[in-house]
Amino acid sequence: MTSPEQQTEMSRLREAIQLHEDRLQELRDFHLAAGNAPNGPEGSLWRHAFRTFKDADSAAIWLLSRNPYLNGQTPIATARSDGKAVTDLLGRIEYGVYS
Repeated sequence: MTSPEQQTEMSRLREAIQLHEDRLQELRDFHLAAGNAPNGPEGSLWRHAFRTFKDADSAAIWLLSRNPYLNGQTPIATARSDGKAVTDLLGRIEYGVYS
């Protein structure tokens, strides 16, 4: 169950990036997994995205956006099967390598 603050944040995020409810659920599940296992792959990916984009909203938008470098998949979806590809892409973004 989510708190009223979390619901407000989810509503604001949905309006800001106009996502379908299932994609918001995917982000919520990912974020919960990252919080429950901060040293696991989700936590590591969330920290890397946050560090790269400097804020939670930008990191969330990137994690849920389809990316041509990832064969048109979202970073969250790709991370389930190929976390290295997502980590490599974040590294390229950090160092200004066009992707």
